[in-house]
Amino acid sequence: MSKFLKSIPLLLLLTSVQNAVHANIIGVLTESTATGTFRDDVDGNPIVVNFSGAQISEEYGGSGFGSSAFFDTTSRVGVGVVEFQNGNASYGEQVTSTSRTVVDISFENTGNTTVRPTLNSQITPAGLGMFVSNCSGFNMRSCSLRDDGDYTWQDVGNEVLAGTAAVGTRFDFKVVSGEDILFQLSGGLSLVLGENGAPNTIVQDFSDIEFFLKNFRQTSPVGSEQQISFDWEATDFLVEFPESLMLAPGEIGNLTYITEVTTFSNAFCYDTGRTACPLAYGAFGDPIGRGGAGGPVNTNLTSRFLAAQSLTSSPINGIESGLYQFNLPTFENGELGFKAISGPGVTPSNSVPEPASFALLMLSLLFFTIRRKCQC
Repeated sequence: MSKFLKSIPLLLLLTSVQNAVHANIIGVLTESTATGTFRDDVDGNPIVVNFSGAQISEEYGGSGFGSSAFFDTTSRVGVGVVEFQNGNASYGEQVTSTSRTVVDISFENTGNTTVRPTLNSQITPAGLGMFVSNCSGFNMRSCSLRDDGDYTWQDVGNEVLAGTAAVGTRFDFKVVSGEDILFQLSGGLSLVLGENGAPNTIVQDFSDIEFFLKNFRQTSPVGSEQQISFDWEATDFLVEFPESLMLAPGEIGNLTYITEVTTFSNAFCYDTGRTACPLAYGAFGDPIGRGGAGGPVNTNLTSRFLAAQSLTSSPINGIESGLYQFNLPTFENGELGFKAISGPGVTPSNSVPEPASFALLMLSLLFFTIRRKCQC
């Protein structure tokens, strides 16, 4: 198909939208997926379960199954907002959970001069961690900390090789434009089994994020042998596009947010006398810290916040990922703006979507539908 024919839906959008909303955003497309790999079936093959949809809220497995996971993953466009959430947790043996969200933004330079786009955006409050749970793999969202001291990090891993990670959690976040990576962050935790009689150790991979994310902090008691968790506040970031991606008048740019959260566990938990098992969780949408379920579960966010500050007296009492709303992106004077306007730990920004943004949304969805069908 010729470039001219490919541009027809786009031209229709601009003609319909430009005068109505005075915006240079052509379209916003979102996608959510999740994958769980679980304990082998009777034939020795790993069980793989896939989920997709605008909002994924699923659990799989249980104590009789030997491994389990849950997913809370949302990426969808609403009236004037983009809703976002990405988190999962893993428990038991031979389980790996990955959830992925994508937000794709197309924008046009409708000015009279060439611009070098700048992204002004935000990373939501988020958190990750591991803890010794008191549940048996069912209803994992309500799993709480087993803090009696009878089961610790040193009891994990009787079926895992020494020197390898038995339990872990990780996130990877990046912003790309085509093949160009404009911004990326990653971090993780893992419990590695000791070799030659050495104790099991917690390995932290925070070199990318420790000094970048706002108020990055440990939310669990230092030195605990039964829990370790971290979270951070909403963090602004600013990225200037490379010169190769400068936009001449009338040219179209593209930007894609990709967030992946991965948790895993390979800890055998169902033996004589074993009533505890480590659980790994991670979320973009602070699951236990400032906006989650640390301390007594309470729907009042202020109470949760206060409970999370008293680290030694606030055991984990459930995992609850927050749902965030971002403003529909804006592109004005070369700056692409995309920030959270609501959600746990987010202070509403001053940018308010224009009233006509719903019309832009509908037309943008039409554009992307046509573009996908014609494989543009």
